[in-house]
Amino acid sequence: MLFGKYLRKIREAKQISLRSLAESAEMDPAYLSRLENGKSGAPKLETVEKLASALCEQQGLSMEDCSSLTRRLLVKAGHLQDQEDLIDDLTERFATRLRDEGFPEENIDEALTRISLPTMRAVLLGKEKLEIGSVGSYSNVELRERKDAGEEVVRFASSISPKSRSTDGATSSETTEKSASEYLDHHAEEFTSRRQQRRQTEKHDQPKILSAGNDAQIRVNKKVRKSQEKQLRLIARLIATILEEK
Repeated sequence: MLFGKYLRKIREAKQISLRSLAESAEMDPAYLSRLENGKSGAPKLETVEKLASALCEQQGLSMEDCSSLTRRLLVKAGHLQDQEDLIDDLTERFATRLRDEGFPEENIDEALTRISLPTMRAVLLGKEKLEIGSVGSYSNVELRERKDAGEEVVRFASSISPKSRSTDGATSSETTEKSASEYLDHHAEEFTSRRQQRRQTEKHDQPKILSAGNDAQIRVNKKVRKSQEKQLRLIARLIATILEEK
């Protein structure tokens, strides 16, 4: 089914008028009519997102239902065409969430290969809280209890920020001493130095190393494009999954 017909089917099923949807999405009703009747080309990503947001608002959808609707519309419009695109979109959103929480940039690739996709999705939907802290902030007993309770616990080699509260409204069991922004301000010079080092490394074409779990790495001895790096991350995740099998 073409995007326009799919959009009209959703709109009419929810008894939303074309003019009302156009106003919510801040679009010309004439354009929306042409789109639904297949007389306009495939909509841009921004257009689809506006329509999805308007439909969510008109129906009063929850965050989870709105996310699901948005993805269906993006797939119909050709912006998320297959499973690889969906995985890539999920990991990119999760990487952005980690950066917003003050997670060090040098640990992002490792996080994307070691944290499971269901956990990423649950965090982004607000179903699970995200806590970032140094290893010393958690006792072995606490870590074991969290794992026994079904929580995913991932350790990284270099130190990261103290425990932080999730911005999705979930409460933490302990009050954080410093917010992520305070931590970044305190270590601004250190992070700036690390960024400069990374830039120097890129200039000299140093090898790109991606973690593939605890027991493997992917080493690339040349500069890679962003699209190539995304594919390598998927391969790294596959390797990590294979090695974890018993």
